[in-house]
Amino acid sequence: MNDADPKRVGTIGGIVVGALLLLMFVVQNSQTVRVSFLFFQMHLSLIWVIVLSALIGWGLGVLGTRLVKRRMANPPH
Repeated sequence: MNDADPKRVGTIGGIVVGALLLLMFVVQNSQTVRVSFLFFQMHLSLIWVIVLSALIGWGLGVLGTRLVKRRMANPPH
């Protein structure tokens, strides 16, 4: 009889389910959209627009958090 570690089976199962959900998300958002920004326009796959927007938002959040922490560590006199 095979004694599989339940924690390992759960981890692998979670990875497989997550990968399938990600694949479905990418396939459902693969159509091309026009993106206009200031003086230029481009056509991108919707999934790239979503990913780039998320990365920009994450980066701005990290930057904002660092600025707040710096100001709290060095308050004005």
